[in-house]
Amino acid sequence: MKYVFLLISIFLSTSPSFAFDSAEEFEEFRAASEAIFSQLDGEWVGEISGLELQGDYPGQPYNSEILIRIDGADVVVVTKRNDEWYEMPYDFTLVRYKTHAIVYAFAAQDAWVEGFSFMLTMNGVDEMALVWSRVVNNYAWPVEEMESRGYFQGFSLLERY
Repeated sequence: MKYVFLLISIFLSTSPSFAFDSAEEFEEFRAASEAIFSQLDGEWVGEISGLELQGDYPGQPYNSEILIRIDGADVVVVTKRNDEWYEMPYDFTLVRYKTHAIVYAFAAQDAWVEGFSFMLTMNGVDEMALVWSRVVNNYAWPVEEMESRGYFQGFSLLERY
């Protein structure tokens, strides 16, 4: 037991820490940091690098340029197709939490259902990390049928545009 206390005391004495004179000073620092790192509004651009996790072409690389425009509760997602910007025609929803946001949409037509999600977090005032997922299900088709199911995931560092 004394070794546990010794290890903890060594860790605490050598770990980096911020010195605050009061809880109020710490709270001001925390609030200012949160304000800086929650400035999600604006246009963000980057390139998603990802894979088809399972489906017709598992392990196939996926790359796409993306632009996400956030304005309050409104969000627009734009991708590049054949060197032309294309606004995704889905009704995206934005949920914010401090320095994070989730942007998601569902779409369906007949037996085809698709879902997108973009998990975002601020790395700095002008940089945001994005983790993207897409799930496709043509539920009336047998699983063995081409393009009946697809599961995709990717990552990007977005820059404020």
